[in-house]
Amino acid sequence: MFLGKSDDEAGYLSFIFSVSRNKSPNLLANANQMTHFDMNRMQKVDRK
Repeated sequence: MFLGKSDDEAGYLSFIFSVSRNKSPNLLANANQMTHFDMNRMQKVDRK
C-alpha cells in the first residue's frame, strides 16, 4: 500500500494491530479515523 517510507508503514501496521486488539465500543470509530488517516497518507505518497 505504501510506496514511501517503511517507518510509516510500520506505524500504520502497529496501529491496525492495536485497534484489532481493542474490544471497546470505540472500535468502529477508531476504524473510521484510521480510514481517514490512511487516505490522507496515501494521497501524500501518490504525489511523489
